[in-house]
Amino acid sequence: MARGLRTKTPGFMRERNNMRTQVLRGVLAGLLLLSAHCQAQQSGGADEIVATIGYAGPLKEHLAGKSASAAQLAVEEANREGLRVGGRKVVFSLLLQDDKANPRTAEFVAKYLGQSEVIAVVGHWTSANSISAAPIYDRAGVAQVTPFAWSKLFTAPGYRGAFQMVGNDENGLAATTNYLVKTMKMTSFYVIDDGGLLGSSLGDTFIARVTALGAQVLGRQRVSPNTSDFNAALMAARSLNPDVIFFSGRPVQSDVVARSMVRLRLSSKLFLTGSITSDDFLTKAGDVQDMLLAIKTRMPAANSQPLQQLQARYQARFGEPMEPLSIYAYDSVKVIIEAVRKSGSLERGKIIDALHATHYNGVSGPIAFGADGTLLKPTYSLYQSRQQKWVLLHDFK
Repeated sequence: MARGLRTKTPGFMRERNNMRTQVLRGVLAGLLLLSAHCQAQQSGGADEIVATIGYAGPLKEHLAGKSASAAQLAVEEANREGLRVGGRKVVFSLLLQDDKANPRTAEFVAKYLGQSEVIAVVGHWTSANSISAAPIYDRAGVAQVTPFAWSKLFTAPGYRGAFQMVGNDENGLAATTNYLVKTMKMTSFYVIDDGGLLGSSLGDTFIARVTALGAQVLGRQRVSPNTSDFNAALMAARSLNPDVIFFSGRPVQSDVVARSMVRLRLSSKLFLTGSITSDDFLTKAGDVQDMLLAIKTRMPAANSQPLQQLQARYQARFGEPMEPLSIYAYDSVKVIIEAVRKSGSLERGKIIDALHATHYNGVSGPIAFGADGTLLKPTYSLYQSRQQKWVLLHDFK
């Protein structure tokens, strides 16, 4: 080859080299992050040991993001209390991971947290993500305490380290459908689900419950979990005029369904699940009058002293009001720390054993778990929209 003559690298080779470089950079960044975390885990004075709790959820979504602050508050309070294990002061820290409400991303997050030095994980937020991550945490031997995922499918596999802070959907729907049919005299229903794991399961459970009570299910449609167009499904429902339309999808779609029903002038009630019982939701939903029904895990009374004290501490720490449902993230951290106290250990397996034996009085109420990790003695509440406010219809115990 003549001196000074340079060959030109083909385009596809340059692309391949760039891809390899990006992958190597990503791997290196991950290793550096894990290394830094492990160093932090062992940092502190001779009389201190750092214990990290993972927190996984869709951090950019309002409720999960605000609840991360409640979890951080629980960590800070525990550090002020000065828990000691093996003669050393434990300094708790929180490791936040954003799963973007995507089950595939949740699996990557779970793998990272499982390989890190976390002693337990609070998460994930949605049932679908919690279910996807559960077998990974199980293989890693780390406790997974989910603050708000209520699907029965989460605890069904029997993973020893899977714990549910709220009652499951099967029990909740059993209580609610009985009230709808027997007390409210609703006799006909229509089901719309988002085709996802949780949405389909909720739809199946709801149909089984209402038909067992002698009511009719006039039809069922499935929509995309990413759609904002419910016209076809709602027009099909309108032609059958059911007493109640049950929508089992994500809360970010629920207000769109409500607005669409108002626009299309459906006379049916709309029954929803999830974290929707807020004034903000009603504002987004529009002029719904008394159309909406919603079930959620029961909250402590507004005049509950532990709740009021927590709200005051949260306001003082973060300069804004606490989202009511954030108490479950707060209590999730608290019950993990109680398990550390009870076991006198930071070992993952011993923490799991202690969680099974723990009876803890949280802000959300008494917390104890069954052998399968479900919350013992769960409670639920049914709400209805009236004059742009949520009104309590009934508490189920």
